[in-house]
Amino acid sequence: MPEDDMGGMKRDLTSSVAKDRIGEALLELSPDAIMVLDSNGKIVDCSEGALELFGYKSKGDLIGRDWFNLISDVCRGRAKMDFNMLQTRVLKNVKYKLVSRSRGEFDGLVSAKALSLPSGETIGFLAMIRPVTEGRVKGKPIFYEALKRFAEGLDDVVFLYDQKDGYLYVNRASVKITGYTPEEFYADRDLGFKMTHPDDLLMAKDHMANLIEGKRPSEFRLRILTKNGKVVWVEELLSPVLDDSGEVIAIFGIVKDITYQKRVEEELKTRSKELEDLVRERTEQLREAEHMAAIGRLAAMVGHDLRNPLQALLNEVYLIREKCRTVAQKIEDGDVKRSIDEYFNRINEQVRYMNKIISDLQDYTQPLKPDKVKTNLSHLIHSTLLTTNIPSTVSVVVNVPPDLYVDVDPLMMERVFVNLFLNAVQAMPNGGQLSISSSLEGDELLIKVSDTGIGIPKENMSEIFRPLFTTKSKGQGLGLPICRRIVEAHKGSISFESKVNEGTTFTIKLPHKPG
Repeated sequence: MPEDDMGGMKRDLTSSVAKDRIGEALLELSPDAIMVLDSNGKIVDCSEGALELFGYKSKGDLIGRDWFNLISDVCRGRAKMDFNMLQTRVLKNVKYKLVSRSRGEFDGLVSAKALSLPSGETIGFLAMIRPVTEGRVKGKPIFYEALKRFAEGLDDVVFLYDQKDGYLYVNRASVKITGYTPEEFYADRDLGFKMTHPDDLLMAKDHMANLIEGKRPSEFRLRILTKNGKVVWVEELLSPVLDDSGEVIAIFGIVKDITYQKRVEEELKTRSKELEDLVRERTEQLREAEHMAAIGRLAAMVGHDLRNPLQALLNEVYLIREKCRTVAQKIEDGDVKRSIDEYFNRINEQVRYMNKIISDLQDYTQPLKPDKVKTNLSHLIHSTLLTTNIPSTVSVVVNVPPDLYVDVDPLMMERVFVNLFLNAVQAMPNGGQLSISSSLEGDELLIKVSDTGIGIPKENMSEIFRPLFTTKSKGQGLGLPICRRIVEAHKGSISFESKVNEGTTFTIKLPHKPG
């Protein structure tokens, strides 16, 4: 047909006269019961199917009657309320008790839509009525053919499953979502369960059982395995089809592929967790910064107010000691001489200890810039052990290769080892074993410092790297925080594992390049 003729046909079909002709043709050809009502509910036209359903011989017998008089008294009030709402919504498959001349009262499903002018004024209604029949028609539910017309254009899988005969209908969308054709579903009544992911199978069967027992719709999500083995997330909406006795004779279902939606949900969940972690991390950093600021103010105050008096005290002790040495030469009692030396040593130790407190406070608040040099790890550890007061009750085992070198600031790392060695010794008041070992894992050097001491209680594990936290009667709680700052300044990390009454192991990880 030429394009001009086709265009003319389109114009003709959209004219009001053509629309009237189309409507008349639908009323004549449709096997369904269709009625056209005016705004008051009077019947102005109907299909042959409507005459047959309500037991009338000609349109003249039905036209002009009040539609609501074809509805039983028990449902008429509800039906009027429903039709009054048609200006804002569509009525779909609402069940009423209807009245037929030939068959008496029967259950029918009514769908209706308002007919409106372009101005929005409602001039009538279009209604479709279908009987709810008992059981089956030719072995299939009554709405089977209508279901086919409705479902074939959908992207979701639509199916009708009979309790006895299996799948009565599956639309072509099954191929796209599951990989299986409708014919494969017809041939295997258990195919739906067979392609359900094993981890979701019990849940799917429970939903099916609850639907049949409770006779209520069920909606749930599960995974299926497609024909080629791919895992797909779907959302299933199942609804029971009941006969007049209220028994489930079939299950109507819609299956929607939600794999993309599920992936987006998981990504959002991951992003949400990452955001929560970031907020938690930033909060911790803020708390740490506030803590650092407080320590900085304390360090400045202590350094200013105490360091000069301490230095003066050291000087005075030195001068007194020198004078006492002159006097001590005249004393013949060796015990007295040793006592004098011990007293001065104790004074010096206490002054140095106070000086260390000030140094720790100031060092913790100052930026750390390691001066890295190639350092023999075994030599560094052994030299640190020599300067650390290790009791005779503690045995030391070092398992570090003599030719292992690492790029570190040796003075800073010596301070780390001193702190870890002293902590280990203090954790073994009754003796034990201090073990130091090293190993290489990829581009990282692992240094482990272990003891067989009292261990760290669970409630303290999250606090031990926090500045000023300590369980010791003598200490400021800066040793381990300083260790962590030094190790992190070397682009490394420090962690620990501990069991009460079994011991603790600190692990230092440092970047390492072979050679």
